[in-house]
Amino acid sequence: MIHELLEKAVRTAKDKGAYPDLENILKDFEIGLNNTRFTTEAKKEKFDKLGRQALESYYPHFIEIPVSRVEDIELSFYGVEVDGNLITGKIDRIEKNNDGTYSLYDYKTGVPVSEKQIAIGGIKEGYYNQLCFYKYAYEKLSGKQVSQVGIIYVEDHQRSVYKTFGTSDME
Repeated sequence: MIHELLEKAVRTAKDKGAYPDLENILKDFEIGLNNTRFTTEAKKEKFDKLGRQALESYYPHFIEIPVSRVEDIELSFYGVEVDGNLITGKIDRIEKNNDGTYSLYDYKTGVPVSEKQIAIGGIKEGYYNQLCFYKYAYEKLSGKQVSQVGIIYVEDHQRSVYKTFGTSDME
């Protein structure tokens, strides 16, 4: 639901020239929550509290990014070949940098992990591989250069992890 709300906010900003305010985002969150089935009222209350906290914390930071920098959101790609395997994916946000390069971001909810854990041999090596693949796929499909990739922790965005991958990383 958080992904959908952030996507909607960017689409609204691109159409209308301004991001919706936090109050509207929280109303949309409430509507989404009320249209979701939960096994217990306690679980619904838990998700309500966590979702509101995440949005109240991250959304003010999120809307500081000029919408003109946001090249694309929720970009899906299908069948990118890597060593004879076809891989699919979805990049949550793509930003164009002032130098003409691009930054790719994936949103994560839940407990943040450190940069050391998002590495070869780290407990979140899968995140590392995901970011490498996003860079590879985007550059291959678009012909554009990616200078940075990152994991944005919506609930604790100060602990987000950003990486610059060199040739050895990509190998």
